[in-house]
Amino acid sequence: MTALALAASCAVGRNRLEETPPSPEAILESPDLPKLRARSGSTDIPVVRGSLCWSKGGAGVCADAIAPPELAKTVAPAELPPGAAIMLEHAPPPLADSLLVNRWIDGRPVRVVLQAGSGPGNRGLTPSFVVPDEPGTYVYDAFARWPQGDVSWAFHVMVKK
Repeated sequence: MTALALAASCAVGRNRLEETPPSPEAILESPDLPKLRARSGSTDIPVVRGSLCWSKGGAGVCADAIAPPELAKTVAPAELPPGAAIMLEHAPPPLADSLLVNRWIDGRPVRVVLQAGSGPGNRGLTPSFVVPDEPGTYVYDAFARWPQGDVSWAFHVMVKK
């Protein structure tokens, strides 16, 4: 009986050692990473994932991206009218009060004041903000946190009258 118990405990221990944590590449390519949908009315705004730190299955990875103004240039800007509202929808929703949005002005991030809008995501409230009334191209970044880590995104819009 003792030999059987010892053999069983060795088998359990061996299985634990054989379970390897995911590689950093597997974490970065995981479909479990949060997604951000930015939109204004029926216009989807292309976003690109930026820097992140994420853990999964006993492993973690941090990946730095280029600065948001350069990163945003890798996707097309959405054309919006002056004063348009941009809604931010995360899947899954981030931790409460963890979402931060910046507008980049002269190479520096300036915090954007978010409004709680209606709609799905972010615990029943979809955060939103309004673009400037002046025509031009505006770069934004969004950062949010989850129990597994944090993720940022960049996007830009072209305000046209």
